[in-house]
Amino acid sequence: MSIVEIIGVALSILGVVFTVQKKIIAWYINIISSIVYGYLFFQSGLYADAELQVFFIVSAIYGIIQWSKSDTEWKPSTLNKKNLFFGIILSIVCGIFIGKIHQIVTVNVSLPYFDGILTASSIYATYLAAHQKRENWIIWMVVDSLYVIMYLYKDLYLTAGLYGIFVVLACRGFKKWN
Repeated sequence: MSIVEIIGVALSILGVVFTVQKKIIAWYINIISSIVYGYLFFQSGLYADAELQVFFIVSAIYGIIQWSKSDTEWKPSTLNKKNLFFGIILSIVCGIFIGKIHQIVTVNVSLPYFDGILTASSIYATYLAAHQKRENWIIWMVVDSLYVIMYLYKDLYLTAGLYGIFVVLACRGFKKWN
């Protein structure tokens, strides 16, 4: 446990809490937490997770733009089952590809396929959140539960706890967005 991890945890919790409340400030906080976690994950050899933080920063900017266009009292929408299933399959396929690339290109990569699939699935969930789709919370519940296992394995106990909190917050978000 390091000061960097503690700061990342605090910012990440704030970001999700504000997302559940549909507050645009969530995206700004997420940019800062992504910078912090990008550094932490790179140091831990979780390269796909470190790269994911770059995506989160870009997505946060996109989220700010999308949510700024929306009515202040916007209502989340539902994704049809076909598109949801396609997104999940695409996430798994892309995740395997990410894992293979990291296995070939990087030294000291840790859990490349597991990390890759979770990374791709996180990208999909973030896309759904930016488009105000309720199903983003279901994806986050599953992905964050699996992240808990990975971070425990990597001895990132505080981050594992954070992702346990994310599971609870995702349940709250799903309930609030329905």
